Amino acid sequence: MILETILENTGLIKGQHFTVQEFIKDAAGDIIKDENGKGLQPDVTVFYPDDRKVIIDSKVSLMAYEASVNAELPEDAISFLNEHVRSLKAHIDGLSKKNYPKYAKAIDYVLMFVPIEPAYLEALKSDATLWKYAYDKGIILVSPTNLFAILKIVEEMWRVDKQTQNAEAIAEQAGAIYEKFVGFLANFKAVG
Repeated sequence: MILETILENTGLIKGQHFTVQEFIKDAAGDIIKDENGKGLQPDVTVFYPDDRKVIIDSKVSLMAYEASVNAELPEDAISFLNEHVRSLKAHIDGLSKKNYPKYAKAIDYVLMFVPIEPAYLEALKSDATLWKYAYDKGIILVSPTNLFAILKIVEEMWRVDKQTQNAEAIAEQAGAIYEKFVGFLANFKAVG
């Protein structure tokens, strides 16, 4: 829900600029399956105007993070925070094995959405190598704040694309009007 709200607040339109929970299909329309025989179904697929795609995954478990926040003893909080980082790494590993970019004709990186900003920040503080670990596996960790910025850039690309299409349509119409006017003048001169 958080992810879909962010998508809609950026101005992107569901069904036109992005889809939610749709299976990736081949040219024949068959669902593409991973090595375990499970259909590839990203949480969100965002479309660029040039037919490229961005895959966003938001199935991150935050149970260990919640336990760290609610821990009464500092050493328990640290232990749960370490478990949170391990959980994120396990999710990164699993996500990289799906190889979404290959099958979905997407950009080379999958965005792994961590819906709670402090969970994202605490994980990065706890393990300074986490972001690079994900990046090296073709995953970019994003929080609500930086995902919003990324999606606003995509929305801007769509807006510029639409303006370009409108300008081209106006130029075509102007050319047609000019041709009609030239034809009218030629006929007017012929009539005398």
